[in-house]
Amino acid sequence: MTKKGFIILTTILLSVVALIILLFGCVFCLRKQYVTIVDGLNLDYSNEEIISTASLENGKSIFALDKQKAIDNIEKTYPDLKVVQIKTVSVISVEIRIRTRVKMYYATSEGNYYILDEELKILSITTDESDINGLIYIDEDLGLNSNLVAGDFVGQAYFAKISESLFTSMYSVVKNEQGEYLTRDEIKDIIQSIKINHVGYDVLSIQTRAGVEIRIGKPESNLEYKINVCFAVYNKLAEGTIDNGDITHGTIKYLYDSNGVEIIGYQV
Repeated sequence: MTKKGFIILTTILLSVVALIILLFGCVFCLRKQYVTIVDGLNLDYSNEEIISTASLENGKSIFALDKQKAIDNIEKTYPDLKVVQIKTVSVISVEIRIRTRVKMYYATSEGNYYILDEELKILSITTDESDINGLIYIDEDLGLNSNLVAGDFVGQAYFAKISESLFTSMYSVVKNEQGEYLTRDEIKDIIQSIKINHVGYDVLSIQTRAGVEIRIGKPESNLEYKINVCFAVYNKLAEGTIDNGDITHGTIKYLYDSNGVEIIGYQV
């Protein structure tokens, strides 16, 4: 290749690169943001406030957006929101998909009630006992202290995982009298408190509001199946179809003997 040809080729290549950079800068930049509320509930703040809190900068490359930081900004500012996803919709727009967090649990420390969702995020801190009506008590050391504020997560990662698995299991396997899977409110109507006992292996203790206790050994393994088995017994007790059974007392067990053999059933 001649020197002149090399210069021409280099000039063309540089022009193409410059054009790509120009187009990249003009076309692949954030220009539009919008919010979708997945559960359809009304919020106390506007879409504009949420977008502002996310701090996703318009004019910035769509590929250089720090979505995780935006999620953290929103969830810290608005403890009652969960960002399901920040989705790139086109080369110029993103959708912030959110849902409202549901008050599920409460825990206590130094006269305060900590209102939590099923992921053990603090939604609020209160001294008003009426705020905990209908919520499930966590009888567990969650590491609560005066430095915590709404928006913080609490508890050991292990317990948080068990909690999340518990509700995921109940949503997908336990049904109400109409044959429909339980809602969050129906779960709260059934369960009064939960805790983990350490007796050689972990046991998830679920105290029901009716009175009977459900004890599940090794909850980190096959919890969905164990929940299904235990609540099948619970439903039979509720129906009165177990001889000498009473939903107001006794224990439904899915435990293990010293040889690791499953012990399943109801004990008065």
